Amino acid sequence: NAAGLWSDIVQQKGHGTSKWTAKPRRGQYRIYSSKHSTSIQHPIQPIPTQRTKGIFVFSSLYDQIVVGPTALDQDSKTDRSIDTQVADELDAHA
Repeated sequence: NAAGLWSDIVQQKGHGTSKWTAKPRRGQYRIYSSKHSTSIQHPIQPIPTQRTKGIFVFSSLYDQIVVGPTALDQDSKTDRSIDTQVADELDAHA
């Protein structure tokens, strides 16, 4: 499905109608830089829920610690702004 988030619009333009609507889900990450090597050798994987795989903690190739992603439903397909409340929750999770 190359249309992704806009696949319902592509189907509507191609077939004149769409029986469903693509609903966006936002995934936010927090990336923490360090002057020292990270001690995380393997991803820390939470227990998944019915709604999400959970929030992971892992190290990047550049010795950064990454926390995320979230999986929050949203209305807008174009809103790419950072939700500061979610960022604060990820900070607490780290």
